[in-house]
Amino acid sequence: MKMFSDCSSTCNKCYSYFVGGCLAGHGDDDFNAMTLEKAKRALIKNQIDKCHKKELFTLFPELENDDIE
Repeated sequence: MKMFSDCSSTCNKCYSYFVGGCLAGHGDDDFNAMTLEKAKRALIKNQIDKCHKKELFTLFPELENDDIE
């Protein structure tokens, strides 16, 4: 069994990271890319963890110009 997750990209680009936490177990690839559209919907629904909002705006700087918050 492979130890730790085997995701296809980094946590700070994953939808799960921004809305509540990692789902991947040992050897799993549960990566779900955060897209601009997903980010907008999650912000509207107030699903983004407060501690990750700054990172989300870094990933998608165009969100800061939208009146979503």
